Amino acid sequence: MSQTISFTGFSPWGPARKIGYVIGYSLIEGITHPEMRSKNCETPLYLYVSNKTYPHAIDGGTLEAGKEFHCLACRQYFDPTAYKNATCVYWHKEGDSYLLYIDYHKSVENDIIKLPDFFWGKKISIVEKTPSVKLMSEETVLAAGIVMSIKGNYGYIVLRID
Repeated sequence: MSQTISFTGFSPWGPARKIGYVIGYSLIEGITHPEMRSKNCETPLYLYVSNKTYPHAIDGGTLEAGKEFHCLACRQYFDPTAYKNATCVYWHKEGDSYLLYIDYHKSVENDIIKLPDFFWGKKISIVEKTPSVKLMSEETVLAAGIVMSIKGNYGYIVLRID
């Protein structure tokens, strides 16, 4: 499961928010890759006494003297009103690729996620997704967008775009 935690326009407790906020870890690089992070960390998030939120990559064990490790975490804002059906859609660059995160909190058929033109024609691969998500798009991002369907009341997908 993605280690991204989002605070978005969807809220069962009140009105929609105007700014979305996510924190998370790389799913493709360093010690935060899911298989590695699960060996080094039991608590993915830490809320400090100052009410600041910090992602955890390591919360136990030891590092040998002189040993280096690579960790990539992100804190990112997005517009939760930019897409009609998706709870959140955001992306960021990791190395030579972009990671695109799309999250839903409702069932939807053939939803189109339109992306900026710098994505058009680039190769798509799935990093992870819930079983409730079906990606219907070709292997590249089209100008019309990425098409997907969500069964049930929740689903997310993380795509790598090269």
